[in-house]
Amino acid sequence: MKNNIVYSELELDFDENIFVDEFDKYILSNTVPHVRVHAIWNDMAKLNKYWNIISDEEYNRYDKIIASGNKEASLDGMTHYWTATNLMAKKFSTPSNHLTGSGWRANMLSTSTVVKDEYKNLQIIDWIFNKIPHERIIGIHCTVTPPGVFVAMHRDVLWKREGDNPSSNNGFFNKGYKVICLNISNGGVPLLWSLDHEKESPRIADTKCYMISDYFLHGLTRTTSIRRQLRVSFKPSKDFFKYIKQDTAISLPSNYVYQ
Repeated sequence: MKNNIVYSELELDFDENIFVDEFDKYILSNTVPHVRVHAIWNDMAKLNKYWNIISDEEYNRYDKIIASGNKEASLDGMTHYWTATNLMAKKFSTPSNHLTGSGWRANMLSTSTVVKDEYKNLQIIDWIFNKIPHERIIGIHCTVTPPGVFVAMHRDVLWKREGDNPSSNNGFFNKGYKVICLNISNGGVPLLWSLDHEKESPRIADTKCYMISDYFLHGLTRTTSIRRQLRVSFKPSKDFFKYIKQDTAISLPSNYVYQ
């Protein structure tokens, strides 16, 4: 069942002061905006009353802005978006900050990747490669949510690009790859997420380091401070599983019906 674990808190620790300092000095200025309002608003419309990402009054105003065709969909000067960058690049290629997350890892399963030169000497990178037991790391990407911004619930959809059931058809999942989130600073709010069969009852992820499948719906209520997140896409070695907090692990059956 190890390959079917979709969430778990981890017995891994890091110095958040060092990570915040490096993040702000060397990573933050390289992040680029990712605005996905139109692509994910349908899920928001169906579930906001259960998740309470924003108030009903805010939702109705925001909905009108989207209906008007405003791609930025600004609400009171605050835009639903986040910024992101990838700390790794395809070997022998020109690095880009624009392809991150699921789009990156879905295309890197059979391709060699390397840490970008400007990040190689960071303690964050040293920690990732030396503290996370792994056979291979294929992606390290960072996301930033500014203060006062919310993130509508969404899936990292390329997680299942090869078929309807990611458990059986998706290369990333089926080949044993996982995603770890380093919660460097939470922005004053937890991550809300849900399994497909319980969308009306979101769970919370807010510990310092946890494993999660970001295929499942996830989102944020309005942040009160800057939120700094780092996600590592990797294939764990057998030693990794000793760091899983077993009483927090959520495993799914092999015949689980993904939506």
